[in-house]
Amino acid sequence: MKRIADYGEIFQLAYVVGDLNAALRHWTQVIGAGPFFLRPGIVLAGWKYKAKVVDINIDVAMGYWGDTQVELIHQNCQTPSVYLEWQAQRREGIHHFGILCSDGARARQALSASGFTVEQEVDGPTGGMF
Repeated sequence: MKRIADYGEIFQLAYVVGDLNAALRHWTQVIGAGPFFLRPGIVLAGWKYKAKVVDINIDVAMGYWGDTQVELIHQNCQTPSVYLEWQAQRREGIHHFGILCSDGARARQALSASGFTVEQEVDGPTGGMF
């Protein structure tokens, strides 16, 4: 069985946060990452969450810590999603990581065969999968 990291380079660490401003202060002042670029009120239209199509409204801050992209996410609505589920459970820490892979469909098929399930997904505007 292949490991998840065998499908491509891990380039991103993503965190779902309850207080985006506090998270930004921590990442810039304590960790020394950044600068961060804030995109408030992004509407993620047509995402699939547990096979149901949903529209989600989130704030996202993205920056770099060395060569690693750091994404901070805060959901602004009560639409069911992996982000809201995470916030409702009051979890902290890494929510997900991003991998750049050359064949997303092949990687998804292999991971599915290994027992992984898709919780949330969308096809990107340029043909990529998220």
